[in-house]
Amino acid sequence: TGMVNGLRGLGLRLLSLGHSTPFLSIGPTHAYTDYSTDARRALRAAGEQVARAGLPAEYSPLVVCVAGTGNVSRGALNALDSLGEVVERVAPSELARLSALAGTAGEHQHKVYV
Repeated sequence: TGMVNGLRGLGLRLLSLGHSTPFLSIGPTHAYTDYSTDARRALRAAGEQVARAGLPAEYSPLVVCVAGTGNVSRGALNALDSLGEVVERVAPSELARLSALAGTAGEHQHKVYV
């Protein structure tokens, strides 16, 4: 549930900087009566919006790093995977390539890299 709130928080922060993003459509976790259906549905819808409309070039590519193999990291990855096909897993060795795309327009605006 922390990742759900984190993505929502990212949406609110980007809004405060003048950018409306699909993450604004994600509600706080306490608003969902059933995480496994309601929250996942909201995450999937946000992912579909990222695929269609993309994210602001100024904040792309969006890279989310998850460390560890415990319950918290598994839960975070589970929530991120609920975004759907926009999620692309990358190896640490690919971060330099993604970093070079920062602030540019392109296909990377329609992905969330994990």
